[in-house]
This record gives sequence, structure tokens and C-alpha cells, in this order.
Amino acid sequence: MLRLGIIGSSYSSGSHKITNPLLDNVGEHCQPIDKWFEKHADVEVHNFAIPGRGSEEYHKSIIRAAKLGIDTVVLEMCSDRSQIISRMPDNEDVYDDLLKYDCLDTEDLYKIATDPHELRKITKSIACYRDPSETDPVWDITIPGIKKEWLMPYVKFKVMEDMHSWNFWTLEKIYWTLELAEQLDINVLLWEYRRLKDSYLKESLGAMESAHYLDIPQGAQEYYIREYGKKALSDGDHLSDECYEHLVKEWLIPGLKDAGWLTN
Repeated sequence: MLRLGIIGSSYSSGSHKITNPLLDNVGEHCQPIDKWFEKHADVEVHNFAIPGRGSEEYHKSIIRAAKLGIDTVVLEMCSDRSQIISRMPDNEDVYDDLLKYDCLDTEDLYKIATDPHELRKITKSIACYRDPSETDPVWDITIPGIKKEWLMPYVKFKVMEDMHSWNFWTLEKIYWTLELAEQLDINVLLWEYRRLKDSYLKESLGAMESAHYLDIPQGAQEYYIREYGKKALSDGDHLSDECYEHLVKEWLIPGLKDAGWLTN
């Protein structure tokens, strides 16, 4: 029996609440994706997927897999979400941390963007609403069409967009994960729920000896929307049980077999 690890975001976990009125059992939860692997293949599944997080967590999951003696994982090619995880702060004092940064200075923005831990702390502040005082220098600017309370989130996302940093950090995090997997003798089947924008990403990663890239046309979500229409999604974002079962049975399991890592 193959000991199989699953690494990814909520798109690799299942168990989300059904809200699509076109589906049965609205208000109940979908099955975990593990069930479909165990139903259609002789595997023991260990799911390391973390809903809400992305490839910034993958190296930790590979280490956990190695400790459990797992030699093959199915890895969702998810973007690095460390730069976009934002929430309201637990208290207003967190907001004051923002004032020690000149966030309109390119050099400071780069420093923040290249330190995920620092960036997470700051985005807790700049993504929330607080009526800015006239004396706050960080707000002493106007951009046509941008409400003042959304200025800092706008600046944050605009800088990351211009620097193409999401694609860069995603490539970096997944590449490091595959390098670590290779050192730990762990095989990796790569797949995409949503297509990552740049083709060089999958070309670079798929060339690694320990990795096998599964080319689902347009990514799994778009593929099943085309095939199943409005019934493809259980909650407007995640696949339905029917689509997840088909994904596992007709794509992911055959991908493992094609790579020679699953024999039955």
C-alpha cells in the first residue's frame, strides 16, 4: 500500500460547506478529498493541506511527510499567500506599528515585501479600516479614484503587482519544496486548481527529476466548470463531491500511475 501525502490549500482538503442551491444536501459538508483516493486506489492518505494558506507552508509539509515515511505526495501548485493574508488586528495598537514605516518609499516597501514575517505583521494593519488623522504622514497623499481608507491596501497590492512578486515568490517556494523533496527521496505529483499565470513556472518545476507535472487543461476549476456548468462548484469556489471524485479518479490517480509511483 502506498503511503500518500497531500499538500495544498483548501482546494486539496475538501470538507467545505455546500451552499450551491443547484446541489443536493445544501448546508452539509463535502467529503474530504482523502476519501476519493482511498476509494479508488490502494493508498494510505495523510493530508497536510492547510485551508487559507499557500506554498509558503509547503516545505514544512514535506518535512512532516518525511517524518511519517511518506515517499510520494500530490502537491497543488498554489500561489504564495504570505503577502495577501490580511485580517483585522486584535487591537488598535497593531495599527500603530505601521507609522514607523514610510510605506510609500520604494526601498522600505521592498524590505517589507522580502520579509514574509514582517509583511504579515504589517498587512494586519494596512488591510483594515481606521479613519486616518490629518497628522499621519503615511496618509498625506491622494490617488484619484482611490478612497482614502483604501489607500494603503492599494499601495501594497500595486507594488506587488508591478514587481510580479506573487509569481516570483510562488516559484521560489515551490522550487525550494521540490529541492527538499528530492533530498528526502519524496516523489511529487504537481497539479493546478487554478492556472498559474506564467508558463515558466510549470516548465521549471516539471523539469526536476523528483517531480511529475499533471497538465489539467486550464486548471481543475476551469476544466470542471466547462464540463459541469453551475453544478461544478459546491460553494462558488471549491469543487463539488462529484467533481472532486472525478478529479481524483480520472486525473490524479492516473497521474501517479503514469509516473510509476502507484501500481494498483
